[in-house]
Amino acid sequence: MQWSTLLIILIKVKMEQCQREIRMLVEAGFTHRDVSNFLRSVLPLQTRGISVRSVRRFCAFRGIRYRNNLSDADLLDVIYACVVAVGHSYGRRTLQGLLRSEGIFASQRRIGSALRRLFPVAHYQRALTSMRHLNPIPYRASFFGEKLHFDQNEKLNMYGVVHVLAIDGYSRKIVGFVTIQKKNPIMIYDLLFRPIMLEYGVWDQLRMDQGTEFILVISVQYTVANFRSGHHRQAVIQSTSRLNHRAERIWPEINARINYPIKRVLTELEDSGVINLSDDTVKFCTSWITIKVVSEPIQMFVNSWNAHTIPGSRGGIPNYLAQYSCRLGQIAPAHIPTLESAVYQYEYSSGSLSRNFIYGQDPLADFPNLQALRERDFSMSFPSMSDIFQDVLHGSGSLLRDAILFFIELNHRFMSLIQ
Repeated sequence: MQWSTLLIILIKVKMEQCQREIRMLVEAGFTHRDVSNFLRSVLPLQTRGISVRSVRRFCAFRGIRYRNNLSDADLLDVIYACVVAVGHSYGRRTLQGLLRSEGIFASQRRIGSALRRLFPVAHYQRALTSMRHLNPIPYRASFFGEKLHFDQNEKLNMYGVVHVLAIDGYSRKIVGFVTIQKKNPIMIYDLLFRPIMLEYGVWDQLRMDQGTEFILVISVQYTVANFRSGHHRQAVIQSTSRLNHRAERIWPEINARINYPIKRVLTELEDSGVINLSDDTVKFCTSWITIKVVSEPIQMFVNSWNAHTIPGSRGGIPNYLAQYSCRLGQIAPAHIPTLESAVYQYEYSSGSLSRNFIYGQDPLADFPNLQALRERDFSMSFPSMSDIFQDVLHGSGSLLRDAILFFIELNHRFMSLIQ
């Protein structure tokens, strides 16, 4: 028997072992190309027998086919509700990812058809601006846990809103995302990097730009470097932002869906004199409200990104690529430095860290009981942040203006009680 015949038999045996996963993917609405990409991630050394054509034959022989109980009318209702929630910038792929994250499965063909039918003008405009930012430099990552990219977005920095994310280089899964008032190394370690290590483990290599906001993350990475699964790579690489491709790729999506609509409204409020950012209390209130408003759409985007299909031979679904190619270094929680120990170790050996976390000034910073009452009163008047964001997307943005002004007035009211 020839070696090629033995290889094909071996591949078929391995496909049989993955039959349950293949059936689950196909019946959930994933295409044969998606399944082929999944098999490539599970069987990285195999190049024969797992093509789209082979998967199609395998499924046909075993009666594995897509089953969908969602009618066209129901799908139109679901798509309409999603677009109302997230705006028109979601295309068929990211919208499919959003639906998957909510347990709803539909093919890209049906989603695209529904978008064209419901919002033809928005669909046409999105098609005209769908050119992707191509990476001219080949990128290589072999498994989930090899390279972790950090980056920050400061499009709303002038309003006290900074996004920081961490994305795996191989699977392109966003494993951490935090929105804070100022980029600060202590906050980034406490709210982003430490939770990532507690949930996942230790990456072989961290990549970020040359800013000082990641100095505490870098310090801790060297501290836990012995727990990595591979030690032949540098533990940390710092480069210019334009070379941090995996992280930079996410920001155009975030900007179009969230940052630019919010910035448009806030700029109008500032230009018209509704908010005066020379006042520290106004600065704090604007930042506090904006972070509240963007938190839910940010989480929706992360869920949809991690569940959407990335095209191409090296593509796939980030959640599945991460699950089936994981080679993270394992570390016990006791070996992950606490915030206090990480800060102490850095300042003892390297220098000081900024404790400036707040944009502007919280007038109730020394009164936690009044802060709780302030948040309670605000929540009673504005119970839904999603309504405010949808008004930004589809309306005039007046709800965001009203929320900021009410919160400013609320702070002045409580300040009068302590003066």
